[in-house]
Amino acid sequence: MFSRKKIIEGGQEALDILKITDNIRSLQTSQKEMADSIAALGELIRDVRAELREVKNEAKLDAVIKAQEVVGSVQNGFNQRMEDMAVKLALLERAHPVTYAHGKMSQLPNHEKDKKDDNDCR
Repeated sequence: MFSRKKIIEGGQEALDILKITDNIRSLQTSQKEMADSIAALGELIRDVRAELREVKNEAKLDAVIKAQEVVGSVQNGFNQRMEDMAVKLALLERAHPVTYAHGKMSQLPNHEKDKKDDNDCR
């Protein structure tokens, strides 16, 4: 028969095999949990990328809207200046009408003074 020592050694060996089997199952479970976590992390990263694209597009839209507002403001200012210049020109024409005589325009104010200054230099 088997001696007590052999039985204990066999029992110890069986216990070691059970511990190894338990450790392998535990490792397999951990590996599955890690794979599930990695998959969840991958999905989370895809969601974050999608949100970043959305935020980026919103930022671009905001930038375009602000640029459009600036262009509109500049255009309005330019139009206002053009209107002011047209009014000033109309007032100047009313105060000093431009007439054509023999293909020559009449002189604008202070032009006579400029002619005198030119003659003085000669």
